[in-house]
Amino acid sequence: MTFTHFPHFIAEGSNYDIGFAIGEHFLNNITQTLLQSARFQHLWSQDQKNPAIADQALRLIEEHFPQYLQEIKGIADGASQNFRSILLMNLMHLYDDENCSTLVIKTPDRILIGHNEDLHKILVDNSYYVTINLQDGCQIFTHAYPGCVPGFSHGFNSHGIVITCNYVPDPVKAIGIPRTILGRWMLESTSIQDAIDRAVKFSPRSGGVSYNIISLKEHRAVNLEITGNDHALTEIHDVYYRTNHYISEKLSFIAIPSDEISTTRIRYERGCELLSQVSPTHSDMLKLLWDDHVFIKGKLEPHNVVHMTMNTTLFKITDEIEVKIFPRDRDEAIFDSFHL
Repeated sequence: MTFTHFPHFIAEGSNYDIGFAIGEHFLNNITQTLLQSARFQHLWSQDQKNPAIADQALRLIEEHFPQYLQEIKGIADGASQNFRSILLMNLMHLYDDENCSTLVIKTPDRILIGHNEDLHKILVDNSYYVTINLQDGCQIFTHAYPGCVPGFSHGFNSHGIVITCNYVPDPVKAIGIPRTILGRWMLESTSIQDAIDRAVKFSPRSGGVSYNIISLKEHRAVNLEITGNDHALTEIHDVYYRTNHYISEKLSFIAIPSDEISTTRIRYERGCELLSQVSPTHSDMLKLLWDDHVFIKGKLEPHNVVHMTMNTTLFKITDEIEVKIFPRDRDEAIFDSFHL
């Protein structure tokens, strides 16, 4: 398997070994992000003023997920960075952020998922994909942000579980198990119910998330919205589209961020307008995800951060899982692929 358009790396062994190998291989990506990311500099400044937030998150990781703490330590050692810097990269969702649009189509013989991964330009330039061979025999293929434990944005595993996620603005704003850690733990699930149980087991949780969870073996697709202390489950029977606010019947009372600070309402309303034109084909899904009101070309945010769509990933789940990943230049003929 050769990736042409995106960096890709295979890691295996203990969690520390996996982290060290990823940190060593992507040392330049991680270093560049630490040095040039205005977002990270803001996180570092906040931590200097109030280290209690990260300290509390660290205690929770150490208590409940020591294996991922070992992975963070491995990344830091492999990338020759101090532990605190890499820890803060894994806590980036303790602070509000906006990213991602997702489309799911379920038919009797297949489930298709299309996902725009949106975040800051420095992360667009330095993110990568990894395949992880865990010691328990589970294999994970996932997108990863520089310095972060892989597995919380979009990916799938050898149990046939596919997960993509969208940030949503959690009104609770509690310091709990970080989204980065929870997302990775979910990506090791063996079934949809297992993934749901892992997502809602801990309260409070840090960072609101909308998880799109699909199972090859069960031919089932659901959306799970979570806040710091609540959740809502939506069964997906045909077509489902979402951006970055709560849309379930249970949690839709939570306010949508204003257009001055977020594009979520614009992207959601435009995507819903286009749903009637979408057939269960990759080409039609790309028309929606690459629409000028859905695809983020570049938006300046606070701290001089440019927010943009970094890539589009299409999953096709039949009797296997096939993935196509398109760069942000949006050429249908250019993509990397992977299947398991």
